[in-house]
Amino acid sequence: ELKVAILELISCCMGTQPGLLELLLSLKISPTLENPNDKTQVSGGDKRTCKIDINSCLIPVMDMIDPDQQTPPFPLLLLSSGMALLRTLWHGRHAGALEGLQSDNSNFWEHLCRPLMDKIDMTVAEKEKRRDVGHKLRTCSHVMYIIAMELYYVIQSRIDKELQTVIQKFMKDGGYITWCELM
Repeated sequence: ELKVAILELISCCMGTQPGLLELLLSLKISPTLENPNDKTQVSGGDKRTCKIDINSCLIPVMDMIDPDQQTPPFPLLLLSSGMALLRTLWHGRHAGALEGLQSDNSNFWEHLCRPLMDKIDMTVAEKEKRRDVGHKLRTCSHVMYIIAMELYYVIQSRIDKELQTVIQKFMKDGGYITWCELM
């Protein structure tokens, strides 16, 4: 529960405290070289690349969505809080963090959208299981919001190929229809 509270605090601070946001995200911003072989020449303008530093608050969140790091699986409440943090990043359009997330993880969209691909049993009777279903639904709603924001703000020709593949798989497997029926 402490981890959940910390993630919620960070999510809340992202919208209201830009200085604290910069500190917690801990992004490495480096200029892009015009000629990769010539290390002395730096391009002008805004051509920069952002990478997530090892001390960033996003590293544990990235571990939460990475299936290789999930032994044992993270509690659904914690995963939901991590997705809420990512949703806050997309909502605020924190471009450096968004670029860092996607460039540091080659399977970012596949990992992020994995909860959407899982089946949800809405007929559970046990109180504990119903709570888990609620956290699962909240997690999936955060993922759908992130996808919607990405599709809204990114020019169609620049939409990430991996995201396009994940959306096509989601549609082909009937996930979209399932979610429409749930809502």
